[in-house]
This record gives sequence, C-alpha cells and structure tokens, in this order.
Amino acid sequence: MDNFVFSDVLHNNILKNRRHLCPNGCGRHYKRRCLMNYNLKFECDNQDMFICPNVMCSRTYKFKRNLNRHLRHECGGQKRFNCSICPKAFSQKITLKKHLILIHNCI
Repeated sequence: MDNFVFSDVLHNNILKNRRHLCPNGCGRHYKRRCLMNYNLKFECDNQDMFICPNVMCSRTYKFKRNLNRHLRHECGGQKRFNCSICPKAFSQKITLKKHLILIHNCI
C-alpha cells in the first residue's frame, strides 16, 4: 500500500511541476499551457499584421488599436496644439507641455 501512495504522490508532483516548452524553439518554457499559447500568439510569432498606410512611414503593429493610435497621434494626426513661443505644433497636449518645459523652460 505504501508503494501506491508514494507512486501517486510522485505522479502528482510530476504533473504539478511539468513545463510546457515553446515549439518554435525560442527556449522558453511555461507552467501553464495557456501561457505558452499566449507566447506563441503574441510574443514568439513576430509577424506584424497592421501596416501604416502612409507611404513615407514603415511602421507595423501587431494590434489594430496600436496602428489607430499611431495614425491619430503620430503619423496622420492633426496637430491641433500650437506652441505660443515658436512655430511648432503637436497632436497631443501633453507633448506640447513637455516641449514648453524642456525647450522654453516654461512651467
């Protein structure tokens, strides 16, 4: 009977500490299969699917929301915030504030 209990404990311990190795060869291993699948989908497979439509820009993104943010604020964003001291314009208010502090020493 003792061998059965020991065998059962050993089996449970092996299952508990089993690691899932990434099949793409990146060398990572995970305790949970769901974490390995997340790695496969978002980290290990480095294919960027969303490309900026601007011909002068070569940025690519894994997520559409990141491309949309890029288009709004970086690449195609309308620069609505103008510096009152110099002719620079910015698409985000926070960027204008940083500019005023760093460039013009305004607080």
